[in-house]
Amino acid sequence: MDCDTFRLTVCTYWGYSVTVDSLSTEAPLLFVCKQLKSRFFIIHLLLLPSDTLSVDVRPQITDVSMDTCYSCMSEETIRSDSVNQTLWNVLIQAFISNGTQSKNLTTCSADLPTTPTASPTTVAPVTNTTTSMPTPPTTPAPTLPTPTTGRFNIKPDENSTACLMANFALRIGVELGEKYQEMNLDPNGTTASGSCGVNTSELVLVSNTLTIMLTFTNDTRKFHLQAVNVTANLSSGVVFSEANSSLSLWEAAVGSSYMCNKEQNYTITTKLTIFTFNLQVQPFAVKKGVFSTAEECFLDSDLSFLVPIAVGVALSFLIVLVLLSYLIGRRKSRTGYQSV
Repeated sequence: MDCDTFRLTVCTYWGYSVTVDSLSTEAPLLFVCKQLKSRFFIIHLLLLPSDTLSVDVRPQITDVSMDTCYSCMSEETIRSDSVNQTLWNVLIQAFISNGTQSKNLTTCSADLPTTPTASPTTVAPVTNTTTSMPTPPTTPAPTLPTPTTGRFNIKPDENSTACLMANFALRIGVELGEKYQEMNLDPNGTTASGSCGVNTSELVLVSNTLTIMLTFTNDTRKFHLQAVNVTANLSSGVVFSEANSSLSLWEAAVGSSYMCNKEQNYTITTKLTIFTFNLQVQPFAVKKGVFSTAEECFLDSDLSFLVPIAVGVALSFLIVLVLLSYLIGRRKSRTGYQSV
């Protein structure tokens, strides 16, 4: 819908002045408005004829929402080649519905509040030197000493000899989120208990901070450690508990003992690792309270030193094989290019 040319009577417009060739005067104004969708634009501001002067100016009052009044209390100067028109205390509503003036205002940018900026001050030039603060040294987690080796024997009664024997030093590693903590088992403050059976034997070790249960099983020919259950009171006050009952560790023949003096680590669960030192265990067929002949772990055996030798020999053989293949292939290619 287009609006016709009309005099400003829909809202109040107070204050205008016209300067023509540096001479100030007052004259009636005429507006031409157009509506586009939900907004109207003032596209012409005409100075009505006074004597013989007529000016046509396009002001920057645009993009005013429909059903609102355009408000601008600040002075706004509309300039042309020879005429400057200064407007203030403006209130315009071009299209009125139901004959009622809208309470909603579209305010000009000059009336909007601005954040005051501090006036610039002249200061002497300063040479800034950036000194990085030294990064505080990261305190590494204290390294635990090698745990003490304990001797743990289980007897069926007071007057019997041991039916389960275990000597080892033990450390556990616990992972909780991004934190990792290690704890040594102190044999001096540890109480050992358990049971001996035909196919299953248990060793339970309880200290002030740790409770460890080791379960051994056998199939009449060989035994192994089948289950580990650990409960720990961590330094943070958290009670940690993890278990795995499907292991196959420390395997040896029934009637023998398993031994591994070297340090070994075993991942029991994703959160629990155990480390053993000076290990020897015999959960079945103990005679006269002493260990039977030990089956050593691979790390303790005399064959362990052969591993790097075997790897070196295999790599040497592979290198020789590659060289031979290269020489044979090169010789064949030369033969193929001989003259016929």
